Amino acid sequence: MKKRFFSVLTVICMLFSVSANAAVYFTDVNASSWYYECVKYVSDGGAMIGVENGVFNPDGHLTRAMAVTVLSRICGEDLSSYAASPFTDVDMNRYYGAHIAWAKDNGIIRGMTEKTFEPNDYMTREQVCVMLSNFFESRGFYLPNVAVGQFSDYDEISGWARDSVDRMHRGGVVDGKGNDLFDPKGNITRAEYAQIILNTNLINLLAK
Repeated sequence: MKKRFFSVLTVICMLFSVSANAAVYFTDVNASSWYYECVKYVSDGGAMIGVENGVFNPDGHLTRAMAVTVLSRICGEDLSSYAASPFTDVDMNRYYGAHIAWAKDNGIIRGMTEKTFEPNDYMTREQVCVMLSNFFESRGFYLPNVAVGQFSDYDEISGWARDSVDRMHRGGVVDGKGNDLFDPKGNITRAEYAQIILNTNLINLLAK
């Protein structure tokens, strides 16, 4: 598989291509919101859509099903071959069924148990880092390895997630929430996830 390197300069250049004047058609997202540009990016790219007509729900928590579905949409994979559910609690007739099967098949996600995925559970910040680390590896992507300071709550990060959090932090994908805190067990919001997708510039990079 061809390796790709996420250049910080490339990402910055692509970010400036996002028009600040274009409208985001969600009643709960306005131009003064900190998440305006990232919501526009994922919305224009078809990666994230509203939870209902005209509503994005930026402060709503991101579910495990939503997180996986966004990555699958960005990749634009043909999911027609995914007919059987890899988990007992994943209904293939739901919007997320084939997306979860694709992610499981590609080693991007694992279940909460051997048989269950718990699609409606909320994603924590450390869980998102693990999922993204698996995703980048599955696609053969490299991230920058920039020297960064250690989060003040680093000891609260689960042992199984530390390497992934470090990788995402050094790669400029995630950052702290203030006071050098990462808040690893905190639930990530839809707006925060949209910001992460913008930070990686995945939609534009995979479109090439």
